[in-house]
Amino acid sequence: ELESAKEQLAGLKEQDIPVAAFGCDGAFDEIDLWNWLDFMNIRPVIKPDANAQENSKSALRNFTVKWRNKHGYKKWRGKTGYGEWWPATEGIFSAVKVMFGEELHAQSENGLLQEAGLKFWVHQKLKRYGEA
Repeated sequence: ELESAKEQLAGLKEQDIPVAAFGCDGAFDEIDLWNWLDFMNIRPVIKPDANAQENSKSALRNFTVKWRNKHGYKKWRGKTGYGEWWPATEGIFSAVKVMFGEELHAQSENGLLQEAGLKFWVHQKLKRYGEA
């Protein structure tokens, strides 16, 4: 997922599509990603591990961890906007995961995209059928 996220963000930048910030959960709390986002001038909105050290090889992450440790998680979340995902999107993702599981089984990136797209397409069809 990490390399795919970098490729997609780089693709947006190459198309001159402005990317101000990149938000994701703690699974993306990787030093290489923090440094890459800093280099690309994209503001990371990544939840550092609760026990994150303030002396990593990323100055930006160190600053974030220090600020969060000093002011607390709630203030950090409010300041960064972490966790303010669009409720409709989160609800749809949750429903698709409940219906079809969280795993994808395809091997190629194209296959993964097709498999995920098919799950969302079926979810939409079933939802519309239920609303009729």
